[in-house]
Amino acid sequence: MWCRNLTLVMLLSFGSFVFAIEGDSVVGNAALPGPYATSLYEGGKLFFINNDDENFPVSLMLEYFTDAEGKVKTQIDRYSIEGGDPKVESVLFFPMQGKENVWVTVSWEINSRGEGTYGTFYQVYAYQKNQENKLVANDAILLRDDLRGMDGYQGGHPIMFKYKSESEIKKLIAETFKPPAN
Repeated sequence: MWCRNLTLVMLLSFGSFVFAIEGDSVVGNAALPGPYATSLYEGGKLFFINNDDENFPVSLMLEYFTDAEGKVKTQIDRYSIEGGDPKVESVLFFPMQGKENVWVTVSWEINSRGEGTYGTFYQVYAYQKNQENKLVANDAILLRDDLRGMDGYQGGHPIMFKYKSESEIKKLIAETFKPPAN
């Protein structure tokens, strides 16, 4: 009987080890989404991992294939602790000004009730290929103040973040960032 229990414990331990190596991970109590196939790179996929950094616990990773290097895995971005652990809310592949972009919405639970500020803080990120064929943050999106904000209460006053849904993000892109004229 003890031999079966020992085997079960070893299998469970081994299974957990394999789970972590495969890139599936959990931050806080939330599983990270992905992988997502992307046509930006041959055999490309985007996924999120827990990178065990206490300040930046979640990273966006890209894996793809090249003839010269074979399988390439690179970190695209990492998301910090902002009151709470980062939670990936959505991933959207949608063009902006004629270039394919990967849109990632990340949220953090905020609880500073003494100041009357609590709810969920959101940040929308976008990534596109640069001239060197690397996937990088889209500065036009990163610098926009309206693509980050609270949903809940701030200073005791109710506040709503508009761009937490994919449909609102698509609407903003269509209205604000028109493709270049030919």
